[in-house]
Amino acid sequence: FTPGTMLVQPSALVKGLADSLPSNVTLYENTAITEVEYGDKVVLKHDLGQITADKLILANNAFGQRFGFSQLKRTMLPVFLYASMTRPLTPSEQAELGGKDFWGVIPSDPFGSTVRRTHDNRILMRNSFSFNPNGKPKPHCLERFISKHQRSFDNRFPMLPDVNFEYTWSGSLALSQNHKGFFGQLAPNVYGALCCNGLGI
Repeated sequence: FTPGTMLVQPSALVKGLADSLPSNVTLYENTAITEVEYGDKVVLKHDLGQITADKLILANNAFGQRFGFSQLKRTMLPVFLYASMTRPLTPSEQAELGGKDFWGVIPSDPFGSTVRRTHDNRILMRNSFSFNPNGKPKPHCLERFISKHQRSFDNRFPMLPDVNFEYTWSGSLALSQNHKGFFGQLAPNVYGALCCNGLGI
């Protein structure tokens, strides 16, 4: 427990930020950048056209290594973490579990287990990782780690023997050897805020 901190739901935070952007900001979703031209303006090309910007901030973790800057080469380890979430617990299961209605335990080691009880009475279990040098998910890992999540769940919650997972997913993360991120100018009009190391915001 760290006084002064909060536990947030990451996707709700990101969606909330996206939904409340000011009118002078345009959000482009599902717009994979395939080429970049650097100069007085930065031109980002995609399949349907291009986006021109005065300044570019790369905040895309390990994917930042693909934007052509030598100071980022081989500095970040692209990994995927895996999580599973149960169905909602029944009233009798909630009584058997006991404790607070909403909580989260986050490990000090990035490869430890994150365990959360959500507001809708589900248990989330996050552990296991894979090295993904191409930055893409590995579907076979998803299947393999469901059973590991179930074992972790069963070990921690023996009072809930009949609870299985309803959802399993993965997400990308960047780690550095010295546990430090990159923050600064990469080129004229281009800045980086990269390599989260699995730390909170």
